Amino acid sequence: MKAYSVAAVSSHNIASLYTLMVSYHPEWRGELARLSTDLESAKVSMASVSYGNVPIGLVAWTPTYDLNWCFPGGEITDLFVTPAHRGFGAALLLTSVAAEGVRTSGGSFVSGKTNNTAILGSARRFASVEPDGSVYISGRAFKTLAELSGRPIREIIQKLPPRDWNYQ
Repeated sequence: MKAYSVAAVSSHNIASLYTLMVSYHPEWRGELARLSTDLESAKVSMASVSYGNVPIGLVAWTPTYDLNWCFPGGEITDLFVTPAHRGFGAALLLTSVAAEGVRTSGGSFVSGKTNNTAILGSARRFASVEPDGSVYISGRAFKTLAELSGRPIREIIQKLPPRDWNYQ
C-alpha cells in the first residue's frame, strides 16, 4: 500500500520538484539556481509530500515577525497539492511540517492567506481565520500542530487542536 511521505526540500533535491512547481504555477518565472541559493541561506524553507515515489504537493514558508505581540513566526507563502490528492489530508500534513520548521527556528506561530474556500473551511477547525482569508495558527494550537509533524495523516486529523487553543 502506498503512503504519503514528507521530505525537506534543499538545493540537492529541488530540481526533482520542477515539474510539480510548474503544474502549481504554469507561468513560474523563478530560477532553480536562485531558489536553491535561497534555500541554502534559509531565506525560504520548503517541504514536499509524495505518494509512493511521486511528488504530489509542496509547502514554502519564510520567517516573519509579529510586531504587535513581539513574536517571531513563519508565513506560509505557498501550499499546493495536485488535484487528484486534494481532500486526503496532504495539505494538513504539509502545514504541520511547516509549523514544526518554524518552531524549530524559534517561532511561535504560522500565518498565511488564501482565497481557496476548501482550505479556509478546513482551517476553521483549528486556526483563526479572518474574513479576508488570513489564517493564523498560534499559541497552544501551533505547538500541538508542530508536535504532530511526521505523524500519519489520520492521527493528525484526530488530534487537531480546537480553534480556541490559538488564544492559549
